[in-house]
Amino acid sequence: MTNNFLTHHGVLGMKWGVRRTPEQLGHKKVEKSLTNDKIKHAGFIKQLDTYRPIQLNKSIKSFEKQIAIHKEYIENSKKHVPEWDTLDRKIQDSYTSHWKTEINNFKELRNIVLEYKKGK
Repeated sequence: MTNNFLTHHGVLGMKWGVRRTPEQLGHKKVEKSLTNDKIKHAGFIKQLDTYRPIQLNKSIKSFEKQIAIHKEYIENSKKHVPEWDTLDRKIQDSYTSHWKTEINNFKELRNIVLEYKKGK
């Protein structure tokens, strides 16, 4: 009679039902600290992984151009909005507020791309 069978009793020192964290396993720690603007633009951040360096540079230039355009809108509103002087003050304020919000969004995106480039 031959005893041709394989047995397995686990790994020495391993405890059943105990899971180890990725850090305990020696994996790199995943950075979970996201600021509010990064959470807001999470989809954009994921998309950056597919960008080549040239595309990253183009993105930065594009955001800077949009920032300049919107600053121009604020400085010369009469030139960009027909009948600016006849508009109600609340409407003028809403235009200005919108342009400021857009400037902040473009700055956030530009800064995200700049940070991403540094990390690459």
